[in-house]
Amino acid sequence: SLLREDAESYSLTIADDGPGLPEGFDLSKTESLGMRLVETFTRQLKGKLTINRENGLGFRLDFKELFYAERN
Repeated sequence: SLLREDAESYSLTIADDGPGLPEGFDLSKTESLGMRLVETFTRQLKGKLTINRENGLGFRLDFKELFYAERN
């Protein structure tokens, strides 16, 4: 789900009820392409990633709308 929290903030949540992540899992040290994409996407959006390991696996990415200078 993608929710607009306020005028400039969003929350993207992705979850399933599968087996989840193994104990001791470190997102910054993974070689999994999918996990690396999640980490990169979080950095690009200057967001905060929360991982929920209860009843499967859930990712919540909180981020603000990014504004860029107009190009000529």
